[in-house]
Amino acid sequence: MKAAIYIRVSTAKQVEQGLSLQAQKQTLQRYAEGLGYEIVACVRDAGISGKKMSNRPGIKRILAMVEKGKVGVVLVYSLSRFARNTIETLQAVKLFQKHNVALVSYTEKIDTQSAMGSFFVTMLAGLAELERQVTSDRNKHTAQYKREKGEAIGQLPWGKAKQGKKLIDAPEEIQVISRIEAYRADGMSYAKIAQALTVDGVKNKLGKCSWTAPGLSQLLKRRAINA
Repeated sequence: MKAAIYIRVSTAKQVEQGLSLQAQKQTLQRYAEGLGYEIVACVRDAGISGKKMSNRPGIKRILAMVEKGKVGVVLVYSLSRFARNTIETLQAVKLFQKHNVALVSYTEKIDTQSAMGSFFVTMLAGLAELERQVTSDRNKHTAQYKREKGEAIGQLPWGKAKQGKKLIDAPEEIQVISRIEAYRADGMSYAKIAQALTVDGVKNKLGKCSWTAPGLSQLLKRRAINA
């Protein structure tokens, strides 16, 4: 079976030394030979920390090989070298399963197409959902804390300005918001409101006289969250 090896190191020092990459490569080559796999590619991400998969050229190449049916197995030294978190691992495994490709991890001794590997995927799905819920709860608690402290939640909302960490009213922006809300109360669409503001030369957060319907909708939503 054709296999691709994926290896990664996260620091520039490791890249210069080349030790970690070479050690991973040699270990995985021996492991693949023992399993009877034919190695057709060795892909690496050197000096790249645990960024998202979409920001790693090596992992993007691996995923492209999987989608094009060029390999039947992807070998990694450990799951921590492969994906940043449980959710990313599960997403990749699902893509592999769709194309009948196995993910094999040397350190954890996991093969996603074996019986134990299938059980691992089931556990992974549960852990990913737990991770999502924990992150969601953490974000909600953080947002609530900031609201109680009078701090901004995410991007600075319209009608507010920063004074240190505190939010204070921005009178000129509040006038614009009042105008938008009055237009909406009169039944005007976001598209027509955007056109009216643009024609009248009203400036947005970037200081430009350019408005869009989606931008106005988002403005009022964020205004409600941070009110």
